[in-house]
Amino acid sequence: MKRRIVLLLSVVVGVDATCFDTFGNAMDSAFVPCDPSAKVTHCCSSADYCLSNGLCLNAGANNVMSQQGCTDQTWGSPPCRKYCTNHGNTAFPSS
Repeated sequence: MKRRIVLLLSVVVGVDATCFDTFGNAMDSAFVPCDPSAKVTHCCSSADYCLSNGLCLNAGANNVMSQQGCTDQTWGSPPCRKYCTNHGNTAFPSS
């Protein structure tokens, strides 16, 4: 009886995409791109759910939706539309 040895290799491709807040500041590694295969995408906390509308859903906070980050530092690309900017604890519509 022949024995077969199967070697499985798993390749993890990492994306070195940085997420930026609406002011263009780099965010920490807790924020990840929602579509790692996209050139530009919105970002959410790794604890939140990415939504297709560019917002993030925090199911642990009474289903609060928020805008968290973008891989485009200028936020000029369509996947990262500025819904609002954060001024302290109050959100205002972006002009």
